[in-house]
Amino acid sequence: MKANLEMIRGFKQIIANRGYLEIPSHGLSMFPLLQTGTICRFVAFDPDRVKRGDILLFVARTGNLVGHRFIKRVDLEAGIVQYICKGDSNPDIDLPINSDQIVGAMESMQKYGRWLRSDSFLMQAWGEIVLTIPAFSKVIRMYLRLKRIKPPAKLT
Repeated sequence: MKANLEMIRGFKQIIANRGYLEIPSHGLSMFPLLQTGTICRFVAFDPDRVKRGDILLFVARTGNLVGHRFIKRVDLEAGIVQYICKGDSNPDIDLPINSDQIVGAMESMQKYGRWLRSDSFLMQAWGEIVLTIPAFSKVIRMYLRLKRIKPPAKLT
């Protein structure tokens, strides 16, 4: 989904008013955890509480709305902070993002008819596996190719 500044403000306003934003996932960059149609619930992003493995909803430089896993924070000069993220099935990390590009952080997702919280043991363990074993992303990508499912394009 292409997003513009007005749309980002609107999403953040929904989160501020309702406490969350629910949107369906699209694409394969977070396969197999998130698949097209998986409902994801995002809450306000708190830079002081974000931790490795959290899934952030942000607008990439391409204008695409993206939900990828947070890897690390980079503090630059003059107080500028950037965030490094990566899709589970992407072999490479995304380009760094700034906090103003971040819409929210995933709180939970609806899968198999039930809600799974992002802070659950299962979700945390999966995130740690994907981030700790880089070859795992390549295995996922090979699986998608064998199944002839088009893997996600690299974000720029």
